[in-house]
Amino acid sequence: MIFLLMEGVVYGKKVFILNSYSPQDVCGAPQYKGVLKALKENILNDLQIESYFLDSKRLSKRDVKRHIAEAVKRIKRFHPDLLITVDDLAFTVGLKYFLNADFPIVFSGVNRPLKEYNKEYHLFNSEGFPLKKVVGVYEKLFIKEQIEFLQMLFGKKEFKVAVVYSTDFIGTILKNQLVDEVKGTPFEEYFVFYPVAAFKEVKAAVEAIKKNKSILAYFPFVTSVWDEEKKEYLDPGRVAPYLISHLCLLDLFPNSAGAKKLGYFGGVAIDFFAMGYQAGIMGVKLLQGYKPSDIKVENAQKYVILINKRRLKPCGISISPTLLNLVDEVIQ
Repeated sequence: MIFLLMEGVVYGKKVFILNSYSPQDVCGAPQYKGVLKALKENILNDLQIESYFLDSKRLSKRDVKRHIAEAVKRIKRFHPDLLITVDDLAFTVGLKYFLNADFPIVFSGVNRPLKEYNKEYHLFNSEGFPLKKVVGVYEKLFIKEQIEFLQMLFGKKEFKVAVVYSTDFIGTILKNQLVDEVKGTPFEEYFVFYPVAAFKEVKAAVEAIKKNKSILAYFPFVTSVWDEEKKEYLDPGRVAPYLISHLCLLDLFPNSAGAKKLGYFGGVAIDFFAMGYQAGIMGVKLLQGYKPSDIKVENAQKYVILINKRRLKPCGISISPTLLNLVDEVIQ
């Protein structure tokens, strides 16, 4: 991908990065690193960066509200030249408190349909160009490409894919985005949905999936669930070991960095680092003098095919040399 940036030196710019999750989160961390790399590679003169992590997957709603209030206070005090938000919660905070501020907002990794944001805030025209000082990169899950890859892997077209999704803000958005991506196509018949709010419901969903022999793979869209026994919320890193150890199915995680970190099979996965970098380049353009109205909203443009071979053997699946040639990265 080639980006044409304006020539000239930019001095003394201030960027605030608001992240929906923790610094170690498998979704937020790669995007954050991509944003930073784009900024630091292209603006080298006195760039000031301040960040805040809302940690929304692991905290209670009450604590998240407290973090949001602190983040808003810090952004106002910092008074940036640019606000970059990572994922939907941070973007929602940006719109609610800073839509009419004198600095632009660039978003990375938004999953909620932009038409819903547009209905509420009137952000973009029909061609995707900003009507206000907001632009960014929409996260695409590449669901069609994922199913086509599975068809080649399994050597058949008739099977089901489970979607285990938490009923919190992000889990529900991911489930709805999956539905939207396959709506009106033959792929929409492939999915069986299992909503979960608590860890005990995750366990029940696992048992139900085991009984359905037509299910050959699943999406673990479990972003935050309540564990009654431990009296705390569990994030993806704490749910993944249970799913992996109790389901002999291919785990389709739509995040290449997350798949590697959590031990999932992977499949067709968005490159979160590349998406953050893509958003960071938009921010660079704005700092260099482009107007938001000149930059069109983009879909995430890069995905990779990642497979974790350690998940193939327990599932009794082998991959042909021909299909292996299509894979970008293999975890041995």
